[in-house]
Amino acid sequence: METEALIEVICDRYLEELLEAQRTQHRRAGRGDDGPREPLSLGEFVRAEERRMAEGDRTMVEADARKLLAEYHTELAEDEFDQLCREIQATLIRGFRIGHCF
Repeated sequence: METEALIEVICDRYLEELLEAQRTQHRRAGRGDDGPREPLSLGEFVRAEERRMAEGDRTMVEADARKLLAEYHTELAEDEFDQLCREIQATLIRGFRIGHCF
């Protein structure tokens, strides 16, 4: 699979998993089963992650990127892995924005 297509497939799957986790969290909250709350507001989270993206800090998504690549039995060159991480970061922000609308 071409790298661009692989990154798109991985990011789509990541978004689906992220949104499902958020739906589960919202259902639990609706039952009074409040888990730990996010310490940051949506805006604070987005600004912090955008700052990390600009600085090249991939700490929030690197483990997820490696896990997803392993599930596809694929390795990427360093520059392609960095591209995947940037795309996953953008997907993470997008997912939190969408999830905020639940």
